[in-house]
Amino acid sequence: MNPKTVNGCTARNVKKRNNKMLARKASKNEKVRRFKWSEEDMEAAVGSVIGGSMSQREAAQKYSVPRATLQKIIKGKTFIGARPGKKNPVWS
Repeated sequence: MNPKTVNGCTARNVKKRNNKMLARKASKNEKVRRFKWSEEDMEAAVGSVIGGSMSQREAAQKYSVPRATLQKIIKGKTFIGARPGKKNPVWS
């Protein structure tokens, strides 16, 4: 069975090519913003989940914050002002 082709490319390859064209790299002068949510929105989302007024999924959608990050903050695995990257070792 041959997969359907478009201009000699399979549908899977066309999809990959389109995704690569959409994902544009930032130039050296552009700063890429990784986190597009504010700390105030995350604090409001955490407060509404802990208060019991809404679920984690509802709070993530309402306040436009990542659900996985919201879960990590509620479970105590990270905190709101945490910076990405490796932690500095603690020497004793």
